[in-house]
Order: sequence, then structure tokens, then C-alpha cells
Amino acid sequence: MAGINDQRDLSKIINFMYEGDSDTVENKFLEKAVTKDEITKFSNTLKAEIIFTRESYDRGQPLETEKIWKENFYDCQDIFKNEEKLAGLTSDISYISKETSGESQKYIYDKTTDICFKIEDTKIGSHIVHSIEYAKLIIDGENAKGVGIVDDDSKIATASDGTKCYEPNLNNFSYKTEVVYYSADLKKQYTMSIKEFLEQGKPSTTTYDGETYTFADYVSKENGKTRIWANIKTSANGLEGYWTWIPRYAYKIDSKSKTVEIIFVDINDKPIDTEKNGESLEEGYTVHEAFKQQDGLKGIWVSKYQPSALESSAIDSTEPEKPDLSKFVANDTKLIYYTADGKNSIEVDYTETPEQTKEQDGKTYYFYNYGSKIWANVKCQANGAISYWTWIPRYAYKLESGTTKVIFVDENDKPLNTSVYGNSLPEGYTVHEAFKQQDGLKGIWFSKYQPSK
Repeated sequence: MAGINDQRDLSKIINFMYEGDSDTVENKFLEKAVTKDEITKFSNTLKAEIIFTRESYDRGQPLETEKIWKENFYDCQDIFKNEEKLAGLTSDISYISKETSGESQKYIYDKTTDICFKIEDTKIGSHIVHSIEYAKLIIDGENAKGVGIVDDDSKIATASDGTKCYEPNLNNFSYKTEVVYYSADLKKQYTMSIKEFLEQGKPSTTTYDGETYTFADYVSKENGKTRIWANIKTSANGLEGYWTWIPRYAYKIDSKSKTVEIIFVDINDKPIDTEKNGESLEEGYTVHEAFKQQDGLKGIWVSKYQPSALESSAIDSTEPEKPDLSKFVANDTKLIYYTADGKNSIEVDYTETPEQTKEQDGKTYYFYNYGSKIWANVKCQANGAISYWTWIPRYAYKLESGTTKVIFVDENDKPLNTSVYGNSLPEGYTVHEAFKQQDGLKGIWFSKYQPSK
């Protein structure tokens, strides 16, 4: 097939030079036109592939693997099931000559898209293909193993009790991202790649080892059921982040019961479930300010592990391990420096060994200063998506009188400041479980708040 494509391209060049000479290379490249009756006898997979490439061509989107390959694949499969479209393929197809292909009427050429097809099926795994272009689409997709960026839109979903809200917006996440399902008692997890999640039609529940797991179920608390928030796990450059989807909502605080009531709303701040909540918000309800940071936010992804909880804690003044920046991509990363009061910040070009402070316009900016509760922060931008990360040095904590006390420790869980705390952890201190995911972790980059349209 590759050789045929090479000759096809050569014939086009020579044809152009001859400007329509009837005895051109094209006449040797092509044998004769395929008749309508002969086309009807083509397999549905062949007809679907030809029609799909034509439709892509008409949209100005010829087959290319830069597009999300699965989206292309399913478009073609939809055509395969459409008898009316298949019957509409009747002309502009020719057999490739025996001189070119070595065999008569084994290959065909579509004049509309300038693509060669093999009439017989060629199998790639479980897929049937007829052209190099489509084969490449499949092969690249399979080899990618989930690499790619999701092109998705958040639609309105209905919970098991009828509650309506915006489903998680997965747009711009990598196919490496995993969705997290929970068992009924919330003690066990089951993960599935977003790629597989989308292929299966975004199932809210799945069954594993005979047990049902739930991805998301935004039920009303009125019926006593447990509301399950959608969770995903991201991975990039060796860094992992855990996110929870919060659909756009309005809230009202009951001053007597001290409880908070919420109503899920659309991007115009009107109740999504108009039958239950009316056409407009009841008096006393306010749309949370987090959803007003950008126009049209259907919800936000928030980090499951928020380091801001440490800011009210008693923090060890010992200088901890410096942030490990080795796994970030230089061109995609900026370092964020803050003033001591945290009110002003600047972005600085990436370096693996940054200075702790920067002077600008008469102000001192810190990349990190744990004594002043300034955590090291970086900003990553790639594939149109922005993420923020905070470095949390390895620490042990102790809950005491409503506050959290923190001691920075080494990878052997011994205090860094031995002169104050001794050679082992004082009684009551526990090393946070996040640092036990891998051996020798000196700290962890945690994903921070990230809005999503």
C-alpha cells in the first residue's frame, strides 16, 4: 500500500506537468472506474471508511492523528451502522492498475479524497482497516495508551434520586487521567482511565469483582442518601494530583439550625431543576463566589488535599528539604514568588535551583519561607490547560487542643531539627500518610485549586 501511495503522489506531480495529457501516468496508475453495482458489493467497513474520509475532507479535516483518534474511530463506526449513508456511496472510485499494485482489482483509489484503499479487510487487533491513513489513526491511538487531550463538554446529569446538576467537565484533561469509583461503604476504590470512561459512555456506576462502585451521585441530602462527589486522579511529569468536581450551586445558611442548604444552578444562576426549585432562586440563596471567577463556569475542580489547612497550625521553623523541581518541564513551568504578607506575587522563569528570594520594585518576594507560612508554588501550562502546584515538605503532625502542630522530618521520619526535638519523633506525632506512598519522599507536590469551564 505504501508503494501505491508513492506512485499516486508521483502521478499527481507528472499529471500537473503534463496539464491534462491523455496519455499520462494517471492512466497507467488507474485501471477503470468502479461501477455503482460493484460499489454496493463492497464490505460495509470499506464503504464506511471511504465515506468517513470524504466527510472529514469536506469539513477541511482530513484524517490526521493530531485529532483525538477515538473520536474519529467512533465517527466511522456510526457510519458503518447507517444504511442510508452506505447506500449513498455510488461513484468517483477507480480500480488501481495491475501494473501499479501487482494484482488486478485488489486496490481502489478515491478521487474525492486522494486516498488509496485495499478492498479486502486488514486487521489491526480487533479493528478492520482498508487504508494506510486509517490504519495509522488506529495504530497511533493504540500506541498512545491513553495519551491525548479530552475534548468534552459538561452536560446536565441526573442523580439516582432525580437531582440535576452539571456533570464533571473533563475537557482538556489528559487521557492518562483516571476517574475514581467508590464502593457503597466508601472504603474501597476502583479507577478507570478517562479514555475508557468516555468509551463506555461516562457510566456513573461500574461493577468490579461482583461489587458496584459509584463515580458520582449528587443526591439531595433530604432523602438520607450519601452524596458521592466525582473524583479524578491526574498524572503529569511524575506528579499526581487528586481533584473533586463541585457543580455550580447556590447556598443558603439557616441561622437557626446552622445548616447550609444548596441548590444546583445553571450558568445563568437559575435552578437547573425548575420543577422542584422554580424558575429563579429563592430569597436568601447566593451563588458561591468560586463560580464567578470566569464566565460560564459549570463547576470547579478543587484539590482534595488543600495545604492551606496548615496555615493555622504551629509550624516547625526548621528549614525543610528544598522543593524538588526536577520533574517539571522547563518551558511549561513558572515559579511563583510572594511577598511576606502574601498579598503580592510575581512569576519567574523555571530553574531547578531557584533563589529563595527575589527583589523587585523595592519589595522582597519569597519562593518559599516556611517560617512565614509561604509554601513553594509553581504554575504549569501545557495543551491549553493551566495547573498550580504547592510543595509540601515531609512532615509529622500532632492534633492538640484544636490546633495542628507540625514537625519537618527526613525520609527516615526523624526530625530535621534534632537539637529541639531529639533524634526521634516526640510522642503523639504521626507522619502524614501522603508521604508514605513511595519510599524516600522528601516532600510532595500537591495540586491546588483549578477552575474549569
